[in-house]
Amino acid sequence: MTEAREIQVHMCAIGIGQGHDVLRATLGSCVGIGLLWRERAIYGLAHCLLPDFERGLHYGYQRNVPGRLRAGTGN
Repeated sequence: MTEAREIQVHMCAIGIGQGHDVLRATLGSCVGIGLLWRERAIYGLAHCLLPDFERGLHYGYQRNVPGRLRAGTGN
């Protein structure tokens, strides 16, 4: 069994853990989205900025999260 890790998820990043790992984020006005992939026994936390309506809804997390999830990378 591996040691549990404490993973700090910074703004505009995704943390990925497994087992007893702990994912932490200080959100403030941001949004945290928890993700669970049961078949692979991994989970994640996306630390997302709120959309910038002046730049369009695509700016921020909607532009970055899907690609990072497909790649299986956090930061």
